[in-house]
Amino acid sequence: MLRGVANCPPEPPNPGADPGRAPLGVFTPAPAVALHHQIKEDMFLHLRSGRWPPGFELPTEEALCRHYGVSRGTLRRAIADLVSEGYVERQRGRGSFVSRPKLESGVAGSYSRFRVIGPPLDPGGRVVACERSRAAKDIAAMLGIDAGRSIWRLERVRFTERRPVSVQTSYLPAALCPDLDRQDLATRHLV
Repeated sequence: MLRGVANCPPEPPNPGADPGRAPLGVFTPAPAVALHHQIKEDMFLHLRSGRWPPGFELPTEEALCRHYGVSRGTLRRAIADLVSEGYVERQRGRGSFVSRPKLESGVAGSYSRFRVIGPPLDPGGRVVACERSRAAKDIAAMLGIDAGRSIWRLERVRFTERRPVSVQTSYLPAALCPDLDRQDLATRHLV
């Protein structure tokens, strides 16, 4: 993790941390994907897994900067994306909170509108990563499997008219597709 980033001094060890605050877990940035997007996706996993339930107050910007090893500007861009997608609400003078669920918001809503009024996605995409690992608790909860079970993490850049339009990360139980890494994921959709 990067330390000493602008506006965010290194985080001192804190054995007496508030147990009421949900832990963030380990964050390892990946190459070739914008850092603010990776942070947004990591925070989104905390929201979707229930680790950060509706109404939960997000850790302070300073704490998040230290955890992710980034500047406030990078962190604020990640949070702004979550706000614009309807997952997080900022309350002036109070902090940022997980939003209450809405019928249609965020990625699912914008994706369906994009598909209806915009040009269709090209089949497949450029594969950035296809890695087998063990499911962490939050991902396992979303997939409905036990933590530690074997999963695939598939990350692809998606295109429309041969132009990159999104980064898509998929988690799949390895039991459903044991040979995923031998499939042509660059030219086919997941079905």
